[in-house]
Amino acid sequence: MVIVQQTSADRMVIVQQTSADRMVIVQQTSADKIGRQLFISMQCVQDREKYGEFHTLFHQLLEQEEDFFSYMRMTKSTFYYILENIKEKIQKQSNFRRCISPEERLMITLRYV
Repeated sequence: MVIVQQTSADRMVIVQQTSADRMVIVQQTSADKIGRQLFISMQCVQDREKYGEFHTLFHQLLEQEEDFFSYMRMTKSTFYYILENIKEKIQKQSNFRRCISPEERLMITLRYV
C-alpha cells in the first residue's frame, strides 16, 4: 500500500507499507512537483483522443487492406469477427471518464501480443 502524506505546506512524502508494522519512505518531494506530474499525466490522457495511435492510425489502416494486415497480422474481417465475440467482455463503463473502446482495447492487445 502506498500512502501520500503532506508533511508541511510545501513538502509531500510518499510512503510504502512493506508489512503490517513497517513503512518505508519511497520519495520525498514538493507538493508542487506532484501537482505538475498529475497535470501532465492528465493532459496526456485528455489528448489521447486527438493524438493517440488508435485515433490517428486505425482509421487510415481500415482504408488500406494490405497495411491493415501488415500492422495487425490479420484481415479486417478477422479483426471484426474477434471483436464481435469478445466485445461485451472487454467493454468498460465509467461515470468519471471516457473508457477505452473495445476496438482500441483489441487493437492494443493484438499489436503487443
